[in-house]
Amino acid sequence: MENGTPVIYVDIKATAVLRKSSRDKGSEFLLLEEINIAEQKLADHIRSDVDAALNKGQKELQADIFGFGFALFRKSPPLWKNEYEAKWADIFPDIPVHVTIDVTVPNTGTNIKRLIVK
Repeated sequence: MENGTPVIYVDIKATAVLRKSSRDKGSEFLLLEEINIAEQKLADHIRSDVDAALNKGQKELQADIFGFGFALFRKSPPLWKNEYEAKWADIFPDIPVHVTIDVTVPNTGTNIKRLIVK
């Protein structure tokens, strides 16, 4: 809740496994910078998918397909019953949803060699 208005926070944590990397030049092993770039690209793809799903649910379908209302009910049944249950369908499409995404590619260090195409 912010200023009496519901606000939804979604935290996504993803772990990816990087098996091989392909590039033309540079070190035989992956560099930390390359791993960071891979993590950011994956986070960007996840954000794109999440934003599309949120838009579909909130704006196009105007339906709480994610169960956010149920989460509010579980957190505070009296608040849900007295304040939001009757008007949830009307206010849900306009409730702000803040998404944070954290992607990690663990245990790579310098042990992953790049794929050399011959």
